[in-house]
Amino acid sequence: MRKFVFGIAFFLLLAMPLTLLANGYGHGEGLSLKEKFFHKERFIQCNQTELGLKEDQIQAIKNLKYDLSRKMIEMNSKMELAMLDIQQELHNDKVNMDRLNALVDAKMETKKALCKDALKAYVDMMSILTAEQKAKMKELWRQQKKEGKMCKRSWKK
Repeated sequence: MRKFVFGIAFFLLLAMPLTLLANGYGHGEGLSLKEKFFHKERFIQCNQTELGLKEDQIQAIKNLKYDLSRKMIEMNSKMELAMLDIQQELHNDKVNMDRLNALVDAKMETKKALCKDALKAYVDMMSILTAEQKAKMKELWRQQKKEGKMCKRSWKK
């Protein structure tokens, strides 16, 4: 029985890299796709006058942020519940491997969906900007990064 439980724990440790991939970590700054979206959104909101954003563009970006934040709350709660169920199943005397596999699959599917939603929100946000605004944003980004005057993070996402 002890070997079986250690086997399950080993399986979950092997699934850890999948978790990182599902969060969208890759090369570069090490930001997940969710973090990349919120970071860029904050930069755009801080520099909206310099970028010459119109009121409808500002509202559209705020709506994207709201929608993604709402989805994140829902999906994070689903993942927490799946993890709670996994832990409960591991505490049983007789562990049901099929149920464990189904729970892990459900959790990973939720992470994958969240990653895709963050990616779509990022692409949608960037498509709201005109070509001139994107060029100005890149210029501002380089200038502020060089001067160390990046927009301060907000406590609210």
